[in-house]
Amino acid sequence: MSFQLNVLLQCASAELATEVARQVARDTRPLFEEDVSPGLLPLFRVVELIEFPNEVEASGVQVWLSWFDQEHWQFQDMVKLLALPGIALLAAYEVPDYVDDEAGRWLWVPQGDRYRQLALAEAKQSLAQDVVEKLMR
Repeated sequence: MSFQLNVLLQCASAELATEVARQVARDTRPLFEEDVSPGLLPLFRVVELIEFPNEVEASGVQVWLSWFDQEHWQFQDMVKLLALPGIALLAAYEVPDYVDDEAGRWLWVPQGDRYRQLALAEAKQSLAQDVVEKLMR
């Protein structure tokens, strides 16, 4: 499981990014399907399975999500959200709960229809600097 997981999503529109952030956050997550418009039901059904993040921030078409010290949450649990139309992964930073040093930390990046892990040094060279800065904060 993850000691820390930061995820940066790219949405098809600012409206979708705002809606993802609203539905994922503890204080604004809808409780019932009736609270969501029919076009957003697939998002609602996936989001209700997601552990509440400690921090959520939408900015333009991007959504930053952060979980800290979550015993039952890891990157692989995000796959259903990432499969929804209009939502894509820019990158994710994960520190597993069993890691004490930087060598065991990694970034997840999209690769075709899958995701792969990159060591921090490799990720910092291949990702845009602003993406790395948002993930590592």
